[in-house]
Amino acid sequence: MTHPNAALVRAQIDALARGDVPAALSFYSDDVVFHYPGANQISGEYRGKAAVLEMLGRVMTITNGRFHPEVHDILASDDHAAALVTVRAERGDRRVEWKSVDLFHVRDGKLSEHWVHEVDQDAVDRFFS
Repeated sequence: MTHPNAALVRAQIDALARGDVPAALSFYSDDVVFHYPGANQISGEYRGKAAVLEMLGRVMTITNGRFHPEVHDILASDDHAAALVTVRAERGDRRVEWKSVDLFHVRDGKLSEHWVHEVDQDAVDRFFS
């Protein structure tokens, strides 16, 4: 049986993979905090849905909608979930792939905090710089 928080995270990542940013955003709480690591134009801490929407919109603009996370596995408990993800993205004629671990805090059936941990942060920084 799939834990409800695993299903929640999978639905959010699947929406993002389809390029459906409004649907992906609907899984976050209004006061969500999103932490994106690194030293690039996406890096930072985003507070609230409006800030996360702006950041995800920027990702889709930079990649011309060619940003596709794919879930390998999700581990979940009543308060948290961790997703093992491979991201495939394109920017102009550059195609890249990287792995990440996305950690989520879940509160009242919504994703209230999201931390991204890239396996090869330097490659991600180069892509988004």
